[in-house]
Amino acid sequence: MAESVRRRRLAGDQDPPVVGRIDDVLNVAGHRLGTSEVESALVSHPGVAEAVAKAMDEAARKHHMWAFPKLKKLPSDYFREHGAASFQDDPIGIELAERHHLVDNFMWANDYPHHEGSWPHSAQSIERQMGELKEENRAKILGLNAARIFKFDVDALLRRRSIPAD
Repeated sequence: MAESVRRRRLAGDQDPPVVGRIDDVLNVAGHRLGTSEVESALVSHPGVAEAVAKAMDEAARKHHMWAFPKLKKLPSDYFREHGAASFQDDPIGIELAERHHLVDNFMWANDYPHHEGSWPHSAQSIERQMGELKEENRAKILGLNAARIFKFDVDALLRRRSIPAD
């Protein structure tokens, strides 16, 4: 493997081959770990989380001389204004959302009826992840952000829901 990588680099290919299992399981000292477990452990460390949150802004500051188009704001500002991310089961992400002021950019999903979704245990999943959130932030993540992004009239939907079915 090392010889193959060395030959590729000599040939000008700077990207090393990625070799792994298709099921995202790592064997470490005889223990099987999922890549999501490793990712959760990494991002739960404040130093790593802070580094990831600021990486794009730092690159923009360092390379602004030759980056085009010229941005008037930092990339993180554009994401906060225009970006969104959905998740299913990510308690660390929820914690970071509040810390990094990204609550307005997160949307919960359950991916029904796929096996990786939380259904039929969605309520328990929500409580496990969001039990400590302020009620306002919880409401945004559970639906108000999606309503805003997709321009749903929440008041009209609530009125329609309260009308008895025929």
